[in-house]
Amino acid sequence: MLKRSLKVDTQVYLRIGKDKLPIKNKFIRAATYQAVRVIDIELDIMYQLYKRELYQRLFSVEVSIVNDNIIQQLNNKFRHIDTPTDVLSFPAWEGCSNPAIYPDVPLHLGEIVISLDTALRQSQEDQVSLKHMVAWLIAHSMLHLIGLDHPDEKARQVMRHYELKILKAIGFTKLPTMAEEVYHD
Repeated sequence: MLKRSLKVDTQVYLRIGKDKLPIKNKFIRAATYQAVRVIDIELDIMYQLYKRELYQRLFSVEVSIVNDNIIQQLNNKFRHIDTPTDVLSFPAWEGCSNPAIYPDVPLHLGEIVISLDTALRQSQEDQVSLKHMVAWLIAHSMLHLIGLDHPDEKARQVMRHYELKILKAIGFTKLPTMAEEVYHD
């Protein structure tokens, strides 16, 4: 049996002033790593994405921290919804059933775009820390990057289950209360 060592290259891009980010890039990278780790253990990312047994365990993810104005523009362009949202997920593999996979090159999973403005408001409304809210947004988005969605109650329960596992791996014991609202858009 091959050893399954995991490496996740997380690039964090700040589309806001660096002095305006009240959490550290290190936390964002650690939360992304834990999300990938839990998903890989629980679901086997390569099987989930491509229905193939592969031993690729090198991944990359981009996380962009933006303001409400930028995320509203992206939401309008890609979802045709002209309002800010908390997070957008852009899977890199979407529509690709047989990617070229190289053993020493990280497989890019996609990009997560988080609105710091909305995350701050939601954390205050929900009375959780900003770190807790950002961790949940990363968990939620990572599940979207590998193809999970929440169109019905059964799928919603699956998403909640894995989000909670990821949050526990990061150090939080529960989902934010507002997470329930996401599933009833």
